[in-house]
Amino acid sequence: RLVEKTEQRDGFRPQVWRYRWNTQNQLTHCETPDGSRWHYQYDAFGRRIRKLKVHDGKLTATNLQRWLDGKPDLTPRADAIMGQGYLWSGDQLIEETPIYADGSLALDSRVRWLYEPGALTPSARVEKGKLHYIISDHQGTPREMLNENGTLVWAQRLKTWGQAEKSQVLASNDADYHVGCNFRFCGQYEDAESGLYYNRHRYYSPETAQYISPDPLGLSGGVKPYSYVKNPTGWIDPFGLSGTSNISNAPPDPYQGVRDASEYLSSTGVDRARRKQIIDSFDLSGMSVQKAGNNLYGSRFHGFGKTARPEGQYVFETFTPYTNRSGLAFPPDWNGMTGIKQFQITPGTTIIRGRSPSV
Repeated sequence: RLVEKTEQRDGFRPQVWRYRWNTQNQLTHCETPDGSRWHYQYDAFGRRIRKLKVHDGKLTATNLQRWLDGKPDLTPRADAIMGQGYLWSGDQLIEETPIYADGSLALDSRVRWLYEPGALTPSARVEKGKLHYIISDHQGTPREMLNENGTLVWAQRLKTWGQAEKSQVLASNDADYHVGCNFRFCGQYEDAESGLYYNRHRYYSPETAQYISPDPLGLSGGVKPYSYVKNPTGWIDPFGLSGTSNISNAPPDPYQGVRDASEYLSSTGVDRARRKQIIDSFDLSGMSVQKAGNNLYGSRFHGFGKTARPEGQYVFETFTPYTNRSGLAFPPDWNGMTGIKQFQITPGTTIIRGRSPSV
């Protein structure tokens, strides 16, 4: 994971950004070259729900000079915007609300985004009762915004790997001058403070054309765990997980499997507490409910001691009958375990399949 970036420019001091991460590979803090610190928060589904400037580096520098001049410190104005709160509907970001310095929400300045069913790129922007229409290209990248009269109020052009070149099309005294859009490639949202694009499960750097954290699957996701799509003119990666060239249709919902699993377990009479326990034993992204084929095998084991027991029957990993024991994903300290049994899963059996959660 990227923890520091230094930008060198002739005649200027090096500009340094620093990043901090949590155990879920989520970016939680960013320190900018002016000393400002930003904090990012996420919900249980990994969606970012807030970003907040917790330390204003420019104000600190100003107050240092004022202290040297014998003047009192300045404090942030109560109505200064220090961050944004985000509201989601599934994987659609539907609302942004500015956050004042005192922590209250600027509800009168919130922006709502309207979508077509299943789309990940908004088709319209609503703020203070004013509607603006978004024109997107074939990949779902917003290119222009028009007001209700059809006047162009905002436009952007992206370089090959996503660096934005925004066009100022209105005079500063125009009522729509402030209207903007932070959406870049499909599924990406630009953070001005870091220059990174929030891409749902990861952050993308348009400068390097790479993600700044590895694929959650590790090398199982490919030999280039930081790479973006192979061709940005024909491929998209709206969730930061896997590229797709099927840009004419909405990408699949990575959490549909959670809903399918919950519905299946409920239909078999499993109570809510047990359903939650079962679902929490999986990585929520990428679960699926399937029917076992004719050649699907599993292993039985018990997690206590070094001997597998029948009462611990659990499909730890599925494999074909040609897989040898050394290829199974057992922890190294289980190498001496005895009694591990291979068994065939009855063809047609309903199974819940997915990865184990990160620990």
